[in-house]
Amino acid sequence: MTVDGTVYGLRNDLAPVVLWYNQTLLDEFGYDIPETWEDYEAMSDDLAANHPGYILGSVGDSFVGTYVYYFGAQAPIFQLDGDTFTSDFADEHSTRMTDLIDHMLDNGTLVQNSVFSAEFTALSDKLVAMPGPAWYSGALFQNPDSLNSAAGSVGAANPLYWDGEDKVTGNVGGGVWYASSHTKNKDAVAKFLEYVISSDKAAELNAGLPAYSSAADTWLAAQSESGFFAGDFSSALSTAAGSVWKGWGYPSFSPETAYASVVVPALASGASLADTVDAWQTEIKNEAQVQGYTVK
Repeated sequence: MTVDGTVYGLRNDLAPVVLWYNQTLLDEFGYDIPETWEDYEAMSDDLAANHPGYILGSVGDSFVGTYVYYFGAQAPIFQLDGDTFTSDFADEHSTRMTDLIDHMLDNGTLVQNSVFSAEFTALSDKLVAMPGPAWYSGALFQNPDSLNSAAGSVGAANPLYWDGEDKVTGNVGGGVWYASSHTKNKDAVAKFLEYVISSDKAAELNAGLPAYSSAADTWLAAQSESGFFAGDFSSALSTAAGSVWKGWGYPSFSPETAYASVVVPALASGASLADTVDAWQTEIKNEAQVQGYTVK
């Protein structure tokens, strides 16, 4: 994080979206790990028909609806070019993702609970697969106060992508360590920032994929050697880290606000996502204008 040539912050962790899956349930139901968004939707239909009550994720969190699904689908709903902001929900990538989410809400394989809620935690034994960021590893699956998955049952696979299109994915945050410009101990602060992102201790304590390459290698090796995750965990996380779609914009406001204020209550009231898109887009554009962007 650099301003006028001066570094103020260093990235703590990367947060690319992968496909998390329950190997135990896939084996029980005879499913292969889905590779594309089309595979994921097809699995939802079979799951709804033959294993009702089992789920493939949630759209109850604003970061999930925006960064996991639309960002990962290459939907150009949040783009920035200089001081010009655009939001295109009519693009094919946007409409296909809107239709996919509505379809899976209708068949019951997507729920509207926050992934951090007690209601979602209660569904831990019903979760077959879901796309989500790298930090789900520690925040959800290895967390005794959350999903608390059994060792060897959960794995991470390569990100979902549209069949025949670029194999890209979304990104959900990732922390940054900042140095205050007011500090009187710049040398100590610099040493601290370097230590917390690059040391073996940083790799040991990180709940997600470290951004610094050597710390990432240490963390991935430790996760793989622990035996907690099924499949090729290290390969999936590494693939995702290099596959984040570059078309998403980073203006001075978040897409989560509009999703939380417009989409979440609309879905809870029984509206479809397709019926909510116009209001959602209007709110996003209004926020961009308030922030001083030229909106097209």
